[in-house]
Amino acid sequence: MVQVLFRHRIANVKKAKRSNRPKWDVGKLKDENVRKSFQLTVAEQIERREHDIDFKPVEVESRWKAIKESVVQAAKEVVGEKRGDRNDWFDEDCFHALSLKNNARAKKIQRETRGNTQAYNDLRRKANTVLRRKQRANTNKKLEETEKLAVENESRNLYRNVRWFQKGFQPRADGCKDKDGRIIEDEGEVMERWSEHFRELLNKDTHSESPAEAFFGPQPQIDEPSLNEVQNAIKKLKNNKSSGSDGIVAEFLKNGGERLTESLHALILLIWNQEKMPEEWCTSLVFPIHKKGDKMECQNYRGISLLAVTYKVLSLILLERIKGYAEEALGVYQCGFRQNKSTTDQIFILRQAAEKFVEHDTELYLLFIDYQQAFDSLSRRGVMDALRKDGVPEKLVRLIDTTLRGSMSQVLIGNKVGEPFTMNSGVRQGDSLSATLFNLALNEAVKGIDKKGTAIDKSWQLLAYADDIALMGRSLVALREAFEALNEAGKPLGLKVNEMKTKFLKISPSYRVPRVLQSVAFGPYKFEQVDSFTYLGTSVNSKNRVQDEICSRIMAGNRAFYANIKLFTSRLISRSKS
Repeated sequence: MVQVLFRHRIANVKKAKRSNRPKWDVGKLKDENVRKSFQLTVAEQIERREHDIDFKPVEVESRWKAIKESVVQAAKEVVGEKRGDRNDWFDEDCFHALSLKNNARAKKIQRETRGNTQAYNDLRRKANTVLRRKQRANTNKKLEETEKLAVENESRNLYRNVRWFQKGFQPRADGCKDKDGRIIEDEGEVMERWSEHFRELLNKDTHSESPAEAFFGPQPQIDEPSLNEVQNAIKKLKNNKSSGSDGIVAEFLKNGGERLTESLHALILLIWNQEKMPEEWCTSLVFPIHKKGDKMECQNYRGISLLAVTYKVLSLILLERIKGYAEEALGVYQCGFRQNKSTTDQIFILRQAAEKFVEHDTELYLLFIDYQQAFDSLSRRGVMDALRKDGVPEKLVRLIDTTLRGSMSQVLIGNKVGEPFTMNSGVRQGDSLSATLFNLALNEAVKGIDKKGTAIDKSWQLLAYADDIALMGRSLVALREAFEALNEAGKPLGLKVNEMKTKFLKISPSYRVPRVLQSVAFGPYKFEQVDSFTYLGTSVNSKNRVQDEICSRIMAGNRAFYANIKLFTSRLISRSKS
């Protein structure tokens, strides 16, 4: 009788590097000498390339190519790429200890004697001891570095270190599941599956996506963007953000000097007059970020779009031009992405209304509406029509249409980029224009509905923070009528109500026993009735008890405390405030 012991595990197929795009060491630009050298190099590169352009017909693509190549070349020469510090504790001592252990293991497998087995066990213990010692030293180094960052008020790097202690090592799933639930490991098939997922997600059916009709009436004179507008837009760009497909980051534009700003201004003037963008500005990279659930399921990820930073300058200029029209058109019901308004405004209104209804011994009916991929399914023609109806000049409407027309995406997985696909619906994720465009389109849907007053002095009230919408009504009939009117008005805009995520809540005085309803019918829709709902981060319940919200905040504080327990209990962290 022969007995065999198999030790088997599923092999993790080795993949390529996570990214081919350069990760620039932008921290060097804080040094005055490096910054001046970068500015001089950029200016020299631009002069060399634009000298040839001046003698040819001026084209958007050629001007953009000169700027891009100049900035990237200057970055390579002066800034350089940032060296990855993953597992920086693994040094020669670790490598030597593992080599000795592996050699002893090979010798033991070849000839399993007591001496070889004992030698292998001893070397394995020594290797583990070395690795633990190095890891412990690295952890202590991180702790000391974290305290130093706290003293120096380096908040960004401080929170990055804190997250490192909270999460530890997070393995990345290289494969995924297809629509039938089968696991895919081949790189090509994985990329095709991700591209298929986002292609379906970012291309929703719309009623009509033919070009919107232009308005030919009297139009105000729209001035070209000034150099000052370009400079202000560059200042508004956020630092420490990933680059788009062009490899240019915001720090390069902010520290590139006057020559770079002037060249970018000349490019934007060309785009403004020709109403045509560089092809690279139309393409975004979609990077999937895991939300929760099975990491192999594509549906459990949300896409983060990486746009060209230079495009964001034009986007910010257009946003500033239409902001006045948007503020004049939008009602007080909308607080999303508006100056001097926030989620606390809507939370305050909701809680005040609930308290007044309970105080007057009246029931309050609430419907929290969720749209299916609201930003991605929006009809672009509907957006353009809304802009025109709100008085936005035709020139600005055509330029905004240019930013959406022909937009494409590529899925970025590790260092692999999928085939580009066209986006026929929705606004561009990550674009500063998107939230305002959505607000104006939604405003077109609610124009025919009476938005004045509150649920206290009329039958119903609408609250909105971008696409987070709450309908309040004095009765179920009034709430149903308001929902049906809003739903019908939103259909031409491509807005579809998500029946599964839309919830109904009834707030009753505490001494009443509310009637238990499994679902409430609103026409063809059936919405689940819930006892509590989290709206804009705060918990609302059927008894209007704030105790539940207080308890949830205490629990959140406890979770944060125990997630950082290693920091609080470390002897390397000073107990006194510096």
